[in-house]
Amino acid sequence: MKDWIEELGLQHLDHESGLFAVENTSSIQVDSKLGSSAASNCIYYALTREHPQNHLHWLETDDHHILIAGGPAIYYLFHEDGSVEKKTLGLNLQEGQRPIVVTPGGCGKAVRLHDSVDFLLVGSVVTPAWTPERVRFGGGPTFIDKYTGKADWATSEHLRSLIGPNWKADS
Repeated sequence: MKDWIEELGLQHLDHESGLFAVENTSSIQVDSKLGSSAASNCIYYALTREHPQNHLHWLETDDHHILIAGGPAIYYLFHEDGSVEKKTLGLNLQEGQRPIVVTPGGCGKAVRLHDSVDFLLVGSVVTPAWTPERVRFGGGPTFIDKYTGKADWATSEHLRSLIGPNWKADS
């Protein structure tokens, strides 16, 4: 993974954790209910043993993760209606893994590197493009109350661990 980090110029991603580098931002502008922005942007994103979790965050736009190398990783998705999903990004289709995981706009997401692997490298395409105004980080008691018990893995302790250092006492 060290070669990937150096060759791609991956840097630490604040708030979410993990490593990233911007590959492209579209020159095409679009208008949406979220305002005007680039149509999309594409980044490399990696989890490693040093950064094994992408902490809970909420994007207002669609996020497509496409496996490049490594994995698997578990994706925890939190929908506004209170439902949850657990998906695995990987290549073992017989075990239900998929090489692409899409997080719809408006959903919360946390990603954890599988315990048996050393890294995950994905291409992430966000449409419309990521902007600082279209993301929020973390959660708190309201998040824990809303999603606890929605799946067998959705215990208050596990949900708290997915928030990571972005705990907010008032949300």
